Amino acid sequence: MNTDAVRRAVRTFFQGAIGVLVLLAVPVLNQLIQAVAADGEVVIDVDLWQSIAIAALAGGVIALIALLQNVFEDRTGSAGFPVRKG
Repeated sequence: MNTDAVRRAVRTFFQGAIGVLVLLAVPVLNQLIQAVAADGEVVIDVDLWQSIAIAALAGGVIALIALLQNVFEDRTGSAGFPVRKG
């Protein structure tokens, strides 16, 4: 297996995990904004470890797919899916 394909998959893992963490943070931030706007008590009920685990799992699935695609492209000499401009 090409180390470049693994490096690209690891990079994709971090991109996917960070993206999922941001998406998981949106409802929490929305709840915070609504509580502040209504002069209510700000209570954030978030299980941080659960969110991190979900993000890591999603990032792992995304990275596995990226790794398989990278290895396939490297073995076949494909340039991926180029966008044709015309």
